[in-house]
Amino acid sequence: MKTQTIYVFGTIVGAGILYAAYKKLKVREIVYEIPTKWRAIGKLQSLHMHILKNGQEYEIREGVCTKYGLVKKINGVEWRDQSILVYDPKSMEIKSSQQYPVILTITVKPMPWKKFGLSSPDQEEILINLPELIEQTKLNIPNKNCWDCGDEAANFISKIIPKQIEGLRLCYHDYSKSTNTIYHLINKNSVETLNKQLEIPVSEHYFRPNFFVFGHHIQPWEEESWKWVKIGAAVFKNLKSCEKSKEVGDEKTKKKVELLKMNKKNHCCDGCPEVGIYLETYIEGIVHVHDQVFVN
Repeated sequence: MKTQTIYVFGTIVGAGILYAAYKKLKVREIVYEIPTKWRAIGKLQSLHMHILKNGQEYEIREGVCTKYGLVKKINGVEWRDQSILVYDPKSMEIKSSQQYPVILTITVKPMPWKKFGLSSPDQEEILINLPELIEQTKLNIPNKNCWDCGDEAANFISKIIPKQIEGLRLCYHDYSKSTNTIYHLINKNSVETLNKQLEIPVSEHYFRPNFFVFGHHIQPWEEESWKWVKIGAAVFKNLKSCEKSKEVGDEKTKKKVELLKMNKKNHCCDGCPEVGIYLETYIEGIVHVHDQVFVN
């Protein structure tokens, strides 16, 4: 139970950091010159997308990195990061795990025949039909093309969200209206270094990355110095690393451990340790698990 609690609050931390980074990082109009020289540092160990915004991860073996998030065609349907959203039909606002942490426990799994499975630790899986994407039934959610997923999905959500909150529903987002999406990359050696000073180790899932990379010679926190990253056919620019600090090596790790302990003790996201880097897609392309990772 203790480990599960740590995981849930850890994912809140990860989601909070990602949202804050997204709000701070505006789309740049500067044209950068892509490097011609690259250094191989390791391989992509795992690849993750979050089909439900802030929900449980869905691990894939390959995907297309676009400016609007990871895309994977499964059973004839193109699924993307955050294809399914929780929304309030009264205010037409999209809701997140920052408001309702229980969203972190919900799993969306693509199924055949344009369906998806919906489950949580306390609810058995049910199958939901994807809505028909017709103009007449499109929801009036600002800056998004969304369609409601039906009453059965809404009933599922009503059993999970606290009883004092009524009326939340699920919708499908087709991303034809969208802004640039950022990706989260974590270095395995950074997580392992952090765990050496924790009583209860955390996995990379705690921080909700898209890319989990490993290389025998990558130093802990080295990823913060990478300006460019190339995985498979895709090229990314580092948008935001951990906050600049004079601490390096062991001192940096000690600081992150103390912040992590503080968060778990107070069940909050303020001052949380940032692990990994946030990337913007500069060249779209296919990536596969075990692809070589290059940096500049």
